[in-house]
Amino acid sequence: MKKLLLLNLLLTPFAFAQDDTRNVNIDLMEFCKDINTQVQPVSINDTLDQALGKGMLLEKISTCKKIAELRDAQIEPVVLEKKDEDNNKWKFNFSFGFTKTDYKPTTIHVHSSEINVVIKDVEMVERTSANHYDPTTWHHINNAAQWIDEPTNTFTFSIEKSNNIFYLTIYHPKYLKSILYKKTEVEGETQYQFQNIGEADDFSQSITPGYNMMYIGNTHFNLISQIGYGRRFTIFDTPKAGKLSYIIKGDVGITTGKARSVQIIPGVAWNDNVGKGELQGVNASVGQRLEYKRGIVSLFIDSKVMVQKLEHGFYDGTVDYNLVSIPTTFGIGIDLFTHRKRK
Repeated sequence: MKKLLLLNLLLTPFAFAQDDTRNVNIDLMEFCKDINTQVQPVSINDTLDQALGKGMLLEKISTCKKIAELRDAQIEPVVLEKKDEDNNKWKFNFSFGFTKTDYKPTTIHVHSSEINVVIKDVEMVERTSANHYDPTTWHHINNAAQWIDEPTNTFTFSIEKSNNIFYLTIYHPKYLKSILYKKTEVEGETQYQFQNIGEADDFSQSITPGYNMMYIGNTHFNLISQIGYGRRFTIFDTPKAGKLSYIIKGDVGITTGKARSVQIIPGVAWNDNVGKGELQGVNASVGQRLEYKRGIVSLFIDSKVMVQKLEHGFYDGTVDYNLVSIPTTFGIGIDLFTHRKRK
């Protein structure tokens, strides 16, 4: 006897397992087995119980006739699906990665008692502090944890629902710039000449005679904190190969830090100033992320174009500039847990 009804239940187990399809076959003709079709019509002389019994039996006979007609008509099985869709799940994720940054040339405006000038085509120099990943540099027990906070790392917490992702990102960039300058007076007007110089935090570079040196360092407690939104597009997702996704995203945030400024006038003065922790400006970025995930662990590469509008201390004054950079992060992520909507 042919099966007339197929219930296809799509069961979604835990967040990180693949969908599991279960089939349940029900033979409805079993309902009609041993049915007595010789039923007398309900009469006025029947008791209430007799009338109800005959009525239910007549209804069953009618139903079984319909089932038999469906069987003989070769009706396709009925398929019912029950899914636990992604929009019924909140996924919480944490990721960590090392970030390399490309800084684009900018124009800086310097306002101080010693220097008051606009300097064009200033290209900040990255300092990654990646040496802290090398165990041979861990001379003391506290050095073993410095690879977390010293290099230019990025930490991200995200919440995802139905391929919509909301981000909190904390990125620790480090950049600096040394510039040689010479001031001259021409008809009562101050004019400047500039030269490039090799970068070194220990200021061991030789300074060209007749020039002074200015240094901008934004490495200490420099943090870019952003909130953002991303949209996930799945490239493939299979039980054996894992899941590969492409994500487009945008972020906005603030920049904070303790900028350092150094002024060296050979044989005359050495002024070194580290500012207080302060809000340095605002930022915005657009980017993309390629992510491979298997189970609860993921590997990713994340790249964005970021624009910052900054102003911070410089000597006894300030410096302001717009900084365009391209941070690229390589890292690992882990699903913390998944919250499911109860049905």
